Amino acid sequence: MNQLDLVEEINRRVHLDGITYSPEFDYERLGAQLKRVFSVIRDGHWYTLRELSHITGDASEAAISARLRDLRKPKFGGFQIDRRRRGDPKLGIWEYQMKNPRWK
Repeated sequence: MNQLDLVEEINRRVHLDGITYSPEFDYERLGAQLKRVFSVIRDGHWYTLRELSHITGDASEAAISARLRDLRKPKFGGFQIDRRRRGDPKLGIWEYQMKNPRWK
């Protein structure tokens, strides 16, 4: 089983949640979004939220950030996703990297 298959299996077994989450409206959209983010960040390169948003076609950087938080959770694989500042620290731009992916 590769990592993308693992994410699909996790989506089938684990319920997304949250105070504003409504399965009938959000399950398919958020699951697909999680797969898109994972398919990009698993390569081990560094990406800003804006770059991930552009590559995945998802308009919301907040949504990308939420999917990165999901990928860190044990129920979604417990992946190590590191962050660091990019460029001038005063600009507040962060970039993210999946560390040591188990499979590529």
